[in-house]
Amino acid sequence: MASSGDQSLQVEDWTYRDEGHANIVIASRLSRDVLRLRKCPIVPQSVEKSQPDIDSSKWQQQLDYQNFVMRPLIGPDYVPMANLIQLPEGFVEDANKAFLSHRPTIRLNKAGDPSWRCGILLPDLALLPLRTNGTVTPQSASSSPNGVRGDIAATESPTFCIELKPKWGFLPSPPHASAGGGVKYTHCRFCMFQHLKMSEGKWADRSRYCPLDLFSGNPARLRHAIFSILQTPQNNIRILKNAKQIFKAQSDGLASAASWQQLKEACESLPEIVSAEDDRYISRLPHEFQEQCSKNVCSLAHITASILQHDAKKKHHVLPPRGWQGIQKIPVCQAGTYKLSPEAAEQAQDEAGDDSPCGGALASIRLVQMLDDIDIEGIASLLKRLGGLDGEQWEKWGLNGPYRQPSWTELSSELGRCRVDADDETDEFAVKKIRQFSVACTAKDCSVMIAFQQCEPSVLQSLDNVVEVATVTGVRYYTYRIAVVDLDIKEFQRIKKYFLEDIAVVDHFTSKFNITS
Repeated sequence: MASSGDQSLQVEDWTYRDEGHANIVIASRLSRDVLRLRKCPIVPQSVEKSQPDIDSSKWQQQLDYQNFVMRPLIGPDYVPMANLIQLPEGFVEDANKAFLSHRPTIRLNKAGDPSWRCGILLPDLALLPLRTNGTVTPQSASSSPNGVRGDIAATESPTFCIELKPKWGFLPSPPHASAGGGVKYTHCRFCMFQHLKMSEGKWADRSRYCPLDLFSGNPARLRHAIFSILQTPQNNIRILKNAKQIFKAQSDGLASAASWQQLKEACESLPEIVSAEDDRYISRLPHEFQEQCSKNVCSLAHITASILQHDAKKKHHVLPPRGWQGIQKIPVCQAGTYKLSPEAAEQAQDEAGDDSPCGGALASIRLVQMLDDIDIEGIASLLKRLGGLDGEQWEKWGLNGPYRQPSWTELSSELGRCRVDADDETDEFAVKKIRQFSVACTAKDCSVMIAFQQCEPSVLQSLDNVVEVATVTGVRYYTYRIAVVDLDIKEFQRIKKYFLEDIAVVDHFTSKFNITS
Protein backbone atom coordinates (compact mmCIF):
# COMPACT_ATOMS: atom_id res chain seq x y z
CA MET A 1 0.00 0.00 0.00
CA ALA A 2 1.37 3.34 -0.98
CA SER A 3 2.03 5.81 1.78
CA SER A 4 -0.40 8.65 2.41
CA GLY A 5 -0.03 11.33 -0.22
CA ASP A 6 2.49 9.31 -2.25
CA GLN A 7 3.87 11.84 -4.74
CA SER A 8 5.14 9.07 -7.04
CA LEU A 9 1.60 8.82 -8.40
CA GLN A 10 1.34 11.22 -11.33
CA VAL A 11 -1.77 11.56 -13.52
CA GLU A 12 0.35 11.68 -16.70
CA ASP A 13 1.40 8.08 -15.97
CA TRP A 14 -2.22 6.90 -16.32
CA THR A 15 -4.71 6.54 -19.17
CA TYR A 16 -8.50 6.39 -19.15
CA ARG A 17 -9.85 2.84 -19.44
CA ASP A 18 -13.54 2.66 -18.61
CA GLU A 19 -16.18 3.53 -16.04
CA GLY A 20 -19.46 2.39 -14.59
CA HIS A 21 -22.09 3.92 -12.39
CA ALA A 22 -19.88 4.11 -9.29
CA ASN A 23 -16.23 4.08 -10.40
CA ILE A 24 -13.80 5.38 -13.02
CA VAL A 25 -11.05 2.97 -14.04
CA ILE A 26 -7.68 4.28 -15.21
CA ALA A 27 -4.73 2.17 -16.37
CA SER A 28 -1.04 2.64 -15.64
CA ARG A 29 1.40 3.36 -18.46
CA LEU A 30 4.23 1.99 -16.33
CA SER A 31 2.87 -1.31 -15.05
CA ARG A 32 0.08 -3.77 -15.67
CA ASP A 33 -2.19 -2.25 -13.06
CA VAL A 34 -5.49 -0.39 -13.03
CA LEU A 35 -6.83 2.04 -10.43
CA ARG A 36 -10.49 2.41 -9.46
CA LEU A 37 -11.54 5.92 -8.43
CA ARG A 38 -14.85 6.53 -6.68
CA LYS A 39 -17.35 8.79 -8.44
CA CYS A 40 -19.80 11.36 -7.14
CA PRO A 41 -22.41 13.68 -8.73
CA ILE A 42 -20.93 16.91 -10.06
CA VAL A 43 -21.75 19.81 -7.73
CA PRO A 44 -22.16 23.28 -9.29
CA GLN A 45 -19.37 25.69 -8.37
CA SER A 46 -21.93 27.97 -6.73
CA VAL A 47 -22.69 25.25 -4.18
CA GLU A 48 -20.23 25.18 -1.33
CA LYS A 49 -18.62 21.81 -0.69
CA SER A 50 -19.53 20.63 2.79
CA GLN A 51 -18.37 17.02 2.75
CA PRO A 52 -14.99 16.48 4.42
CA ASP A 53 -12.37 14.14 3.05
CA ILE A 54 -13.51 10.54 3.47
CA ASP A 55 -11.09 8.20 5.19
CA SER A 56 -10.19 4.82 3.79
CA SER A 57 -12.63 2.82 5.95
CA LYS A 58 -15.37 2.61 3.28
CA TRP A 59 -12.91 1.47 0.63
CA GLN A 60 -11.46 -0.98 3.14
CA GLN A 61 -14.92 -2.45 3.68
CA GLN A 62 -15.24 -2.98 -0.08
CA LEU A 63 -11.79 -4.58 -0.22
CA ASP A 64 -12.57 -6.89 2.69
CA TYR A 65 -15.80 -7.92 0.99
CA GLN A 66 -13.98 -8.78 -2.24
CA ASN A 67 -10.90 -10.35 -0.66
CA PHE A 68 -12.46 -12.26 2.26
CA VAL A 69 -16.02 -13.00 1.09
CA MET A 70 -16.22 -13.16 -2.71
CA ARG A 71 -12.68 -14.39 -3.40
CA PRO A 72 -13.04 -17.59 -1.32
CA LEU A 73 -16.52 -18.19 -2.76
CA ILE A 74 -15.66 -17.84 -6.46
CA GLY A 75 -12.08 -19.01 -6.11
CA PRO A 76 -8.65 -17.37 -5.74
CA ASP A 77 -7.73 -18.42 -9.28
CA TYR A 78 -10.41 -16.09 -10.64
CA VAL A 79 -10.59 -13.18 -8.19
CA PRO A 80 -7.35 -11.18 -7.83
CA MET A 81 -6.37 -9.61 -4.53
CA ALA A 82 -7.11 -5.91 -4.45
CA ASN A 83 -5.05 -3.31 -2.58
CA LEU A 84 -5.92 0.06 -1.15
CA ILE A 85 -3.58 2.94 -1.98
CA GLN A 86 -3.55 6.51 -0.71
CA LEU A 87 -3.70 9.21 -3.37
CA PRO A 88 -1.68 12.43 -3.30
CA GLU A 89 -3.54 15.68 -2.81
CA GLY A 90 -5.02 16.94 -6.09
CA PHE A 91 -4.66 13.59 -7.92
CA VAL A 92 -8.41 13.04 -8.43
CA GLU A 93 -8.99 16.67 -9.52
CA ASP A 94 -6.14 16.38 -12.05
CA ALA A 95 -7.53 13.06 -13.29
CA ASN A 96 -10.97 14.60 -13.82
CA LYS A 97 -9.44 17.29 -16.05
CA ALA A 98 -7.06 14.97 -17.91
CA PHE A 99 -9.64 12.32 -18.85
CA LEU A 100 -12.71 14.49 -19.42
CA SER A 101 -12.46 14.31 -23.23
CA HIS A 102 -12.15 10.50 -23.14
CA ARG A 103 -15.29 9.87 -21.13
CA PRO A 104 -18.69 9.00 -22.67
CA THR A 105 -21.20 11.84 -22.63
CA ILE A 106 -23.78 9.74 -20.81
CA ARG A 107 -21.42 9.50 -17.80
CA LEU A 108 -20.56 13.19 -17.46
CA ASN A 109 -23.11 13.84 -14.71
CA LYS A 110 -20.50 12.39 -12.33
CA ALA A 111 -16.75 12.71 -11.87
CA GLY A 112 -14.02 11.35 -9.65
CA ASP A 113 -14.78 12.22 -6.03
CA PRO A 114 -11.92 14.35 -4.57
CA SER A 115 -13.11 13.62 -1.02
CA TRP A 116 -12.06 9.98 -1.48
CA ARG A 117 -8.30 10.26 -0.96
CA CYS A 118 -7.70 6.60 -1.83
CA GLY A 119 -8.31 4.14 -4.64
CA ILE A 120 -8.31 0.41 -5.30
CA LEU A 121 -5.32 -0.99 -7.19
CA LEU A 122 -5.81 -4.18 -9.23
CA PRO A 123 -3.90 -6.10 -11.89
CA ASP A 124 -4.73 -5.02 -15.44
CA LEU A 125 -6.85 -8.00 -16.39
CA ALA A 126 -7.18 -6.90 -20.01
CA LEU A 127 -3.56 -8.06 -20.39
CA LEU A 128 -1.71 -11.24 -19.47
CA PRO A 129 1.26 -11.23 -17.10
CA LEU A 130 4.43 -10.21 -18.94
CA ARG A 131 6.54 -13.20 -19.99
CA THR A 132 10.17 -13.47 -20.95
CA ASN A 133 11.12 -16.75 -22.66
CA GLY A 134 7.88 -18.24 -21.42
CA THR A 135 8.39 -17.17 -17.80
CA VAL A 136 6.20 -14.61 -16.06
CA THR A 137 8.31 -11.59 -15.17
CA PRO A 138 7.75 -8.77 -12.65
CA GLN A 139 5.87 -5.64 -13.66
CA SER A 140 7.67 -3.42 -16.12
CA ALA A 141 9.13 -0.31 -14.49
CA SER A 142 9.29 1.97 -17.48
CA SER A 143 7.51 2.80 -20.69
CA SER A 144 8.10 1.07 -23.99
CA PRO A 145 8.60 3.17 -27.13
CA ASN A 146 6.00 1.27 -29.18
CA GLY A 147 3.23 3.62 -28.07
CA VAL A 148 0.55 0.92 -27.63
CA ARG A 149 0.90 0.55 -23.88
CA GLY A 150 3.92 1.26 -21.72
CA ASP A 151 4.39 -2.37 -20.72
CA ILE A 152 3.55 -4.19 -23.96
CA ALA A 153 6.70 -5.38 -25.68
CA ALA A 154 6.85 -4.85 -29.43
CA THR A 155 7.56 -8.56 -29.89
CA GLU A 156 4.46 -9.71 -27.99
CA SER A 157 1.52 -11.26 -29.81
CA PRO A 158 -1.61 -9.12 -29.47
CA THR A 159 -3.72 -9.77 -26.40
CA PHE A 160 -7.49 -9.89 -26.82
CA CYS A 161 -9.81 -9.47 -23.88
CA ILE A 162 -13.53 -10.24 -23.91
CA GLU A 163 -15.40 -8.77 -20.97
CA LEU A 164 -18.78 -10.40 -20.37
CA LYS A 165 -21.53 -9.56 -17.93
CA PRO A 166 -23.19 -12.99 -17.79
CA LYS A 167 -26.13 -12.19 -15.43
CA TRP A 168 -28.33 -14.87 -13.81
CA GLY A 169 -27.38 -18.43 -14.70
CA PHE A 170 -30.21 -20.37 -13.03
CA LEU A 171 -33.98 -20.62 -12.64
CA PRO A 172 -35.48 -20.25 -9.15
CA SER A 173 -37.14 -23.17 -7.42
CA PRO A 174 -40.53 -23.43 -5.68
CA PRO A 175 -42.25 -22.85 -3.31
CA HIS A 176 -41.97 -19.07 -2.88
CA ALA A 177 -43.51 -17.82 -6.14
CA SER A 178 -46.73 -15.86 -5.87
CA ALA A 179 -49.69 -16.21 -8.17
CA GLY A 180 -48.37 -15.85 -11.70
CA GLY A 181 -44.80 -16.18 -10.45
CA GLY A 182 -44.57 -19.78 -11.58
CA VAL A 183 -43.47 -18.48 -14.97
CA LYS A 184 -40.08 -17.85 -13.34
CA TYR A 185 -39.46 -21.61 -13.19
CA THR A 186 -39.36 -21.88 -17.00
CA HIS A 187 -38.44 -18.38 -18.17
CA CYS A 188 -35.21 -16.78 -16.95
CA ARG A 189 -35.17 -13.36 -15.31
CA PHE A 190 -32.88 -11.79 -17.93
CA CYS A 191 -35.05 -12.76 -20.90
CA MET A 192 -38.28 -11.66 -19.21
CA PHE A 193 -36.69 -8.38 -18.15
CA GLN A 194 -35.82 -7.67 -21.78
CA HIS A 195 -39.50 -7.31 -22.65
CA LEU A 196 -40.08 -4.80 -19.84
CA LYS A 197 -37.00 -2.78 -20.84
CA MET A 198 -38.15 -2.73 -24.48
CA SER A 199 -41.55 -1.40 -23.42
CA GLU A 200 -39.77 1.37 -21.50
CA GLY A 201 -37.58 2.29 -24.49
CA LYS A 202 -34.36 1.21 -22.80
CA TRP A 203 -33.00 -0.75 -25.80
CA ALA A 204 -33.46 -0.56 -29.57
CA ASP A 205 -33.76 -4.33 -29.88
CA ARG A 206 -34.38 -7.24 -27.54
CA SER A 207 -31.28 -9.22 -26.65
CA ARG A 208 -30.95 -12.62 -28.31
CA TYR A 209 -28.61 -13.68 -25.51
CA CYS A 210 -29.77 -15.90 -22.64
CA PRO A 211 -27.55 -16.50 -19.60
CA LEU A 212 -28.74 -20.10 -19.24
CA ASP A 213 -27.09 -20.93 -22.57
CA LEU A 214 -23.75 -19.44 -21.53
CA PHE A 215 -23.75 -21.33 -18.22
CA SER A 216 -25.10 -24.59 -19.67
CA GLY A 217 -21.82 -26.34 -20.51
CA ASN A 218 -23.37 -27.41 -23.83
CA PRO A 219 -21.07 -26.51 -26.77
CA ALA A 220 -23.95 -25.63 -29.11
CA ARG A 221 -25.68 -23.45 -26.51
CA LEU A 222 -22.40 -21.78 -25.57
CA ARG A 223 -21.72 -20.93 -29.22
CA HIS A 224 -25.28 -19.60 -29.55
CA ALA A 225 -24.79 -17.43 -26.45
CA ILE A 226 -21.58 -15.84 -27.72
CA PHE A 227 -22.88 -15.06 -31.20
CA SER A 228 -26.15 -13.79 -29.71
CA ILE A 229 -24.35 -11.41 -27.40
CA LEU A 230 -22.38 -10.08 -30.38
CA GLN A 231 -25.61 -9.50 -32.32
CA THR A 232 -27.24 -7.55 -29.50
CA PRO A 233 -24.41 -6.51 -27.15
CA GLN A 234 -26.28 -4.02 -24.93
CA ASN A 235 -24.09 -3.70 -21.81
CA ASN A 236 -23.21 -7.40 -21.68
CA ILE A 237 -19.99 -7.46 -23.72
CA ARG A 238 -16.94 -5.31 -24.35
CA ILE A 239 -13.86 -6.32 -26.37
CA LEU A 240 -10.34 -4.96 -26.09
CA LYS A 241 -7.11 -5.53 -28.00
CA ASN A 242 -3.87 -4.69 -26.22
CA ALA A 243 -6.02 -3.06 -23.53
CA LYS A 244 -7.64 -0.70 -26.05
CA GLN A 245 -11.40 -0.92 -26.49
CA ILE A 246 -12.41 -2.07 -29.97
CA PHE A 247 -16.06 -3.10 -29.54
CA LYS A 248 -18.89 -1.89 -27.33
CA ALA A 249 -22.57 -1.12 -27.75
CA GLN A 250 -23.96 2.37 -28.16
CA SER A 251 -26.50 3.79 -25.73
CA ASP A 252 -29.30 2.03 -27.66
CA GLY A 253 -27.74 -1.37 -26.96
CA LEU A 254 -26.50 -2.06 -30.51
CA ALA A 255 -22.99 -1.76 -31.94
CA SER A 256 -22.42 0.93 -34.56
CA ALA A 257 -21.08 0.22 -38.05
CA ALA A 258 -17.85 1.94 -37.01
CA SER A 259 -17.54 -0.36 -33.99
CA TRP A 260 -18.05 -3.44 -36.16
CA GLN A 261 -15.44 -2.18 -38.62
CA GLN A 262 -12.98 -1.57 -35.80
CA LEU A 263 -13.58 -5.10 -34.49
CA LYS A 264 -13.07 -6.68 -37.92
CA GLU A 265 -9.82 -4.78 -38.47
CA ALA A 266 -8.55 -5.72 -35.01
CA CYS A 267 -9.33 -9.40 -35.62
CA GLU A 268 -7.36 -9.57 -38.87
CA SER A 269 -4.39 -10.81 -36.82
CA LEU A 270 -6.39 -13.91 -35.86
CA PRO A 271 -6.24 -16.98 -38.13
CA GLU A 272 -9.29 -18.46 -39.81
CA ILE A 273 -10.66 -21.31 -37.70
CA VAL A 274 -11.62 -24.72 -39.05
CA SER A 275 -15.07 -25.43 -37.57
CA ALA A 276 -17.89 -27.02 -39.52
CA GLU A 277 -20.24 -26.39 -36.57
CA ASP A 278 -19.47 -22.66 -36.59
CA ASP A 279 -19.89 -22.43 -40.36
CA ARG A 280 -23.25 -24.17 -40.24
CA TYR A 281 -24.43 -22.04 -37.36
CA ILE A 282 -23.34 -18.74 -38.94
CA SER A 283 -25.00 -19.64 -42.24
CA ARG A 284 -28.35 -19.59 -40.43
CA LEU A 285 -27.88 -16.16 -38.85
CA PRO A 286 -29.52 -13.03 -40.30
CA HIS A 287 -27.80 -11.89 -43.50
CA GLU A 288 -26.99 -8.43 -42.12
CA PHE A 289 -25.19 -10.01 -39.17
CA GLN A 290 -23.22 -12.32 -41.46
CA GLU A 291 -21.96 -9.25 -43.33
CA GLN A 292 -20.80 -7.68 -40.07
CA CYS A 293 -19.27 -10.86 -38.69
CA SER A 294 -16.13 -11.63 -40.72
CA LYS A 295 -14.28 -14.96 -40.62
CA ASN A 296 -11.76 -13.46 -38.21
CA VAL A 297 -14.47 -12.18 -35.86
CA CYS A 298 -15.88 -15.71 -35.89
CA SER A 299 -12.40 -16.90 -34.91
CA LEU A 300 -12.52 -14.58 -31.90
CA ALA A 301 -15.88 -16.07 -30.86
CA HIS A 302 -14.61 -19.62 -31.42
CA ILE A 303 -11.46 -19.12 -29.33
CA THR A 304 -13.54 -17.56 -26.55
CA ALA A 305 -15.91 -20.55 -26.53
CA SER A 306 -12.96 -22.96 -26.57
CA ILE A 307 -11.42 -21.22 -23.55
CA LEU A 308 -14.66 -21.40 -21.57
CA GLN A 309 -15.06 -25.10 -22.40
CA HIS A 310 -11.45 -25.78 -21.40
CA ASP A 311 -11.89 -23.85 -18.15
CA ALA A 312 -15.11 -25.74 -17.33
CA LYS A 313 -13.15 -29.02 -17.12
CA LYS A 314 -11.32 -27.81 -14.03
CA LYS A 315 -12.21 -29.26 -10.65
CA HIS A 316 -14.28 -26.91 -8.54
CA HIS A 317 -12.30 -25.35 -5.68
CA VAL A 318 -15.18 -26.02 -3.26
CA LEU A 319 -16.68 -29.49 -3.72
CA PRO A 320 -20.51 -29.36 -3.53
CA PRO A 321 -22.27 -31.81 -1.22
CA ARG A 322 -23.28 -35.17 -2.63
CA GLY A 323 -26.62 -35.03 -4.36
CA TRP A 324 -26.37 -31.33 -5.16
CA GLN A 325 -28.71 -30.67 -8.06
CA GLY A 326 -26.88 -27.62 -9.40
CA ILE A 327 -24.69 -29.76 -11.66
CA GLN A 328 -27.65 -31.28 -13.44
CA LYS A 329 -28.62 -30.23 -16.94
CA ILE A 330 -29.50 -26.53 -17.13
CA PRO A 331 -32.87 -26.24 -18.90
CA VAL A 332 -33.38 -24.19 -22.03
CA CYS A 333 -35.13 -20.91 -21.23
CA GLN A 334 -38.62 -20.78 -22.71
CA ALA A 335 -38.25 -17.04 -23.25
CA GLY A 336 -34.86 -17.35 -24.97
CA THR A 337 -33.93 -17.66 -28.64
CA TYR A 338 -32.05 -20.96 -28.51
CA LYS A 339 -35.21 -23.07 -28.33
CA LEU A 340 -36.24 -21.63 -31.72
CA SER A 341 -32.94 -22.45 -33.43
CA PRO A 342 -32.30 -25.55 -35.56
CA GLU A 343 -29.37 -26.33 -33.27
CA ALA A 344 -31.77 -26.91 -30.38
CA ALA A 345 -33.29 -29.90 -32.16
CA GLU A 346 -30.08 -31.12 -33.79
CA GLN A 347 -27.94 -30.99 -30.68
CA ALA A 348 -30.51 -32.12 -28.11
CA GLN A 349 -29.63 -35.78 -28.45
CA ASP A 350 -25.98 -35.57 -29.53
CA GLU A 351 -24.83 -33.31 -26.70
CA ALA A 352 -27.25 -34.20 -23.92
CA GLY A 353 -24.35 -35.39 -21.83
CA ASP A 354 -22.39 -32.16 -22.18
CA ASP A 355 -24.75 -30.03 -20.12
CA SER A 356 -23.11 -30.50 -16.72
CA PRO A 357 -20.58 -27.75 -15.96
CA CYS A 358 -18.41 -29.18 -13.20
CA GLY A 359 -15.91 -26.40 -12.61
CA GLY A 360 -14.35 -23.24 -13.93
CA ALA A 361 -15.30 -19.59 -13.57
CA LEU A 362 -18.88 -19.83 -14.84
CA ALA A 363 -19.73 -22.80 -12.63
CA SER A 364 -18.23 -20.98 -9.64
CA ILE A 365 -20.27 -17.85 -10.33
CA ARG A 366 -23.45 -19.86 -10.78
CA LEU A 367 -22.83 -21.73 -7.54
CA VAL A 368 -22.61 -18.42 -5.65
CA GLN A 369 -25.69 -17.07 -7.44
CA MET A 370 -27.62 -20.10 -6.22
CA LEU A 371 -27.09 -19.04 -2.61
CA ASP A 372 -30.31 -17.18 -3.44
CA ASP A 373 -32.24 -20.40 -2.88
CA ILE A 374 -35.61 -18.99 -1.77
CA ASP A 375 -35.99 -16.22 -4.39
CA ILE A 376 -36.69 -12.54 -3.75
CA GLU A 377 -40.27 -13.35 -2.74
CA GLY A 378 -39.00 -15.60 0.04
CA ILE A 379 -36.45 -12.95 1.09
CA ALA A 380 -39.13 -10.25 1.18
CA SER A 381 -41.23 -12.49 3.41
CA LEU A 382 -38.31 -13.01 5.81
CA LEU A 383 -37.52 -9.30 5.85
CA LYS A 384 -41.13 -8.49 6.70
CA ARG A 385 -41.00 -11.03 9.52
CA LEU A 386 -37.96 -9.25 10.93
CA GLY A 387 -39.79 -5.93 10.91
CA GLY A 388 -37.91 -4.54 7.91
CA LEU A 389 -34.46 -4.48 9.50
CA ASP A 390 -33.80 -0.88 10.44
CA GLY A 391 -30.29 0.53 10.77
CA GLU A 392 -29.80 -0.64 14.35
CA GLN A 393 -30.78 -4.20 13.44
CA TRP A 394 -28.40 -4.19 10.47
CA GLU A 395 -25.60 -3.34 12.87
CA LYS A 396 -26.78 -5.93 15.39
CA TRP A 397 -26.67 -8.73 12.83
CA GLY A 398 -23.48 -7.51 11.13
CA LEU A 399 -25.23 -7.13 7.78
CA ASN A 400 -23.12 -4.09 6.89
CA GLY A 401 -19.90 -5.79 7.90
CA PRO A 402 -17.25 -6.05 9.10
CA TYR A 403 -16.65 -8.61 6.37
CA ARG A 404 -13.92 -10.53 8.15
CA GLN A 405 -16.43 -12.00 10.57
CA PRO A 406 -17.09 -15.78 10.32
CA SER A 407 -20.74 -15.11 9.44
CA TRP A 408 -19.43 -13.70 6.15
CA THR A 409 -16.17 -15.54 5.54
CA GLU A 410 -17.69 -18.99 6.13
CA LEU A 411 -20.46 -18.67 3.54
CA SER A 412 -18.59 -21.16 1.35
CA SER A 413 -19.97 -23.89 3.63
CA GLU A 414 -23.41 -23.10 2.20
CA LEU A 415 -22.37 -23.53 -1.46
CA GLY A 416 -24.36 -26.16 -3.30
CA ARG A 417 -26.55 -27.12 -0.39
CA CYS A 418 -30.15 -27.91 -1.08
CA ARG A 419 -32.57 -25.68 0.80
CA VAL A 420 -32.94 -27.02 4.33
CA ASP A 421 -34.95 -25.88 7.31
CA ALA A 422 -37.17 -23.82 5.04
CA ASP A 423 -39.71 -23.58 7.86
CA ASP A 424 -37.17 -22.36 10.40
CA GLU A 425 -38.77 -19.33 12.05
CA THR A 426 -35.73 -18.11 13.98
CA ASP A 427 -34.27 -14.67 13.37
CA GLU A 428 -30.87 -16.27 12.86
CA PHE A 429 -32.18 -18.30 9.91
CA ALA A 430 -33.79 -15.24 8.33
CA VAL A 431 -30.62 -13.16 8.67
CA LYS A 432 -28.50 -15.97 7.20
CA LYS A 433 -30.77 -16.19 4.15
CA ILE A 434 -30.73 -12.41 3.69
CA ARG A 435 -26.93 -12.44 3.90
CA GLN A 436 -26.77 -15.24 1.31
CA PHE A 437 -29.12 -13.29 -0.95
CA SER A 438 -26.89 -10.22 -0.83
CA VAL A 439 -23.83 -12.23 -1.86
CA ALA A 440 -25.82 -13.96 -4.62
CA CYS A 441 -26.83 -10.54 -5.99
CA THR A 442 -23.15 -9.60 -6.27
CA ALA A 443 -22.52 -12.75 -8.34
CA LYS A 444 -25.54 -12.02 -10.54
CA ASP A 445 -24.08 -8.63 -11.49
CA CYS A 446 -20.37 -9.47 -11.80
CA SER A 447 -18.23 -9.35 -14.96
CA VAL A 448 -15.95 -12.00 -16.44
CA MET A 449 -12.76 -10.96 -18.24
CA ILE A 450 -11.25 -13.49 -20.65
CA ALA A 451 -7.80 -12.44 -21.88
CA PHE A 452 -5.88 -14.58 -24.37
CA GLN A 453 -2.74 -14.44 -26.47
CA GLN A 454 -1.17 -16.77 -29.01
CA CYS A 455 1.88 -18.62 -27.71
CA GLU A 456 4.58 -20.74 -29.29
CA PRO A 457 4.75 -24.54 -28.76
CA SER A 458 8.19 -24.13 -27.18
CA VAL A 459 6.72 -22.43 -24.08
CA LEU A 460 3.70 -24.68 -23.51
CA GLN A 461 5.25 -26.55 -20.60
CA SER A 462 5.68 -23.32 -18.63
CA LEU A 463 2.04 -22.27 -19.01
CA ASP A 464 -0.98 -23.42 -16.99
CA ASN A 465 -3.92 -22.42 -19.18
CA VAL A 466 -3.57 -23.27 -22.87
CA VAL A 467 -6.15 -24.22 -25.51
CA GLU A 468 -5.37 -25.86 -28.84
CA VAL A 469 -7.26 -24.52 -31.86
CA ALA A 470 -7.33 -25.93 -35.40
CA THR A 471 -6.88 -23.24 -38.08
CA VAL A 472 -6.58 -23.30 -41.86
CA THR A 473 -2.81 -22.87 -41.47
CA GLY A 474 -2.35 -25.50 -38.77
CA VAL A 475 -2.74 -25.83 -35.01
CA ARG A 476 -2.41 -22.66 -32.92
CA TYR A 477 -2.02 -22.43 -29.15
CA TYR A 478 -3.52 -19.73 -26.95
CA THR A 479 -2.69 -19.03 -23.33
CA TYR A 480 -5.44 -17.38 -21.34
CA ARG A 481 -6.52 -15.95 -18.01
CA ILE A 482 -10.09 -15.66 -16.72
CA ALA A 483 -10.90 -13.19 -13.96
CA VAL A 484 -14.11 -12.22 -12.20
CA VAL A 485 -14.51 -8.52 -11.36
CA ASP A 486 -17.18 -5.98 -10.34
CA LEU A 487 -17.74 -7.74 -7.04
CA ASP A 488 -19.27 -4.79 -5.24
CA ILE A 489 -21.36 -4.91 -2.07
CA LYS A 490 -25.10 -4.87 -2.74
CA GLU A 491 -26.73 -2.86 0.02
CA PHE A 492 -29.65 -4.43 1.85
CA GLN A 493 -31.68 -1.31 1.25
CA ARG A 494 -32.04 -2.54 -2.34
CA ILE A 495 -34.16 -5.55 -1.36
CA LYS A 496 -37.38 -3.55 -1.62
CA LYS A 497 -36.32 -2.29 -5.06
CA TYR A 498 -35.53 -5.85 -6.18
CA PHE A 499 -38.91 -7.07 -4.94
CA LEU A 500 -40.89 -4.37 -6.75
CA GLU A 501 -38.80 -4.88 -9.88
CA ASP A 502 -39.49 -8.62 -9.78
CA ILE A 503 -43.24 -7.98 -9.61
CA ALA A 504 -43.04 -5.56 -12.55
CA VAL A 505 -41.02 -7.99 -14.69
CA VAL A 506 -43.38 -10.93 -14.10
CA ASP A 507 -46.57 -8.86 -14.45
CA HIS A 508 -45.45 -7.33 -17.73
CA PHE A 509 -44.31 -10.65 -19.20
CA THR A 510 -47.40 -12.64 -18.20
CA SER A 511 -49.68 -9.84 -19.39
CA LYS A 512 -47.90 -9.48 -22.74
CA PHE A 513 -48.06 -13.18 -23.52
CA ASN A 514 -51.36 -13.87 -21.73
CA ILE A 515 -49.76 -16.42 -19.41
CA THR A 516 -51.82 -17.62 -16.47
CA SER A 517 -50.61 -19.64 -13.50
